[in-house]
Amino acid sequence: MKKPALILLGLATLWPLAYFVIFILEAVRIAMKVFDGYAMDPDGLMEIFTPMIALAAFTTLLSIALMVIYIVHAKKNMALDDNARMFWTLLFIFLGAFAMPVYYVLYAHPWAQNEPDETSRE
Repeated sequence: MKKPALILLGLATLWPLAYFVIFILEAVRIAMKVFDGYAMDPDGLMEIFTPMIALAAFTTLLSIALMVIYIVHAKKNMALDDNARMFWTLLFIFLGAFAMPVYYVLYAHPWAQNEPDETSRE
């Protein structure tokens, strides 16, 4: 992969964790309104939940796509032996959003690429 694509992959990898934090903060904000006795009509609730549902759907689809990308990357990564490839594949399946940033830092980020830079060629 080219460096710009790897940087975009890194940003996309961080989104599920960022969404988790956003979701928790939004849930706490809504719960505080409910506990304070703030009466919410169904239309008001839909106005609050519609963006969160859309973000959840986007995050789910992104997470599935990232899982496929990382599994393929791990399978093609010659720096890993067969056991490590299987280990990372299982981590992606069971710990997805938490395993992907670790793998990205260890094996996928642009600075981990050992390809020679075009400016250093003679």
